[in-house]
Amino acid sequence: MYHSRDSSGSLITILILVGVLLLLSLIQGCSSSTAYNNGICPYCGGAYQFKETVGHRYSTHYIYVCNKCGNLIESSTYFNPPGKNN
Repeated sequence: MYHSRDSSGSLITILILVGVLLLLSLIQGCSSSTAYNNGICPYCGGAYQFKETVGHRYSTHYIYVCNKCGNLIESSTYFNPPGKNN
């Protein structure tokens, strides 16, 4: 005997997964902003300088280095240097 599969359960599962992925993306964006700290290194007070862009298959990351202590952060968000509005 043929039993039809309830598609509402699959739809709910897909919606939950999409919600979780959006939440994780939002959290990652917030953590990038916190690490960048408005361009000020939390260890020595120096300024972060953009160093390079690293492209991966499905994403792009931006590398910033402190001009005093050399602390390095990698972010999925590009931050404009202070004073620039591009």
